[in-house]
Amino acid sequence: MFDLFQNKYRIQSTRLEDWDYSQDGYYFVTICTQNKRCLFGEIKDEEMILNGLGRIAVKCWLEIPQHSPFVLLDEFIVMPNHIHGIIVIKNNNGIKRRGNVIQNNNVNRDKNDNSVETRHGVSLQDENKSKFNKFSVPIPGSLPTIVNQYKSSVKRWCNKNGYLFFTWQPLYYDHIIRDDEELYNVRNYIISNPEKWERDRNNPANMVKYKQK
Repeated sequence: MFDLFQNKYRIQSTRLEDWDYSQDGYYFVTICTQNKRCLFGEIKDEEMILNGLGRIAVKCWLEIPQHSPFVLLDEFIVMPNHIHGIIVIKNNNGIKRRGNVIQNNNVNRDKNDNSVETRHGVSLQDENKSKFNKFSVPIPGSLPTIVNQYKSSVKRWCNKNGYLFFTWQPLYYDHIIRDDEELYNVRNYIISNPEKWERDRNNPANMVKYKQK
């Protein structure tokens, strides 16, 4: 599951090469701080306690629909060194709601897994195809654009307010949520994340253990 990339371990990319990431859908994303430094707060008694920077991370997340009106936000949480969230893209009005449950009539289902890590909006697989791809501009309205805009908004605030040390990890993880059951499971995973911090692979105390596997 883990590859060594520039002397750092990362999740192996299995992105769907033909998938349009501006397509209507529910996307589960995880965004980490550089070197997974715990800069957003701490877990106490299985509860996330945000510090000032953590509250800015929340504020900028909630402002995503203001900059991208085609986006809906579902469950999310800011953890000490990463953010889990569900981003809903509705560019083509292909999503129908049933309460908190989504039906997407425009997505062709694929049984293969579709997790991915992305550098500056370009998947590692795509980047390997051409040396020019790493300079590509993300497609407007696509998931990479949304994530990059969010990361930039937090970084801009940090630069203006004396948090010059703050840096995001250049890669992020995303997963396409394909059905109601998976949506339910991802929501529960996000909600229960603080309770599982002691075993979380993003917890710095566990990073060596997971690298050795």
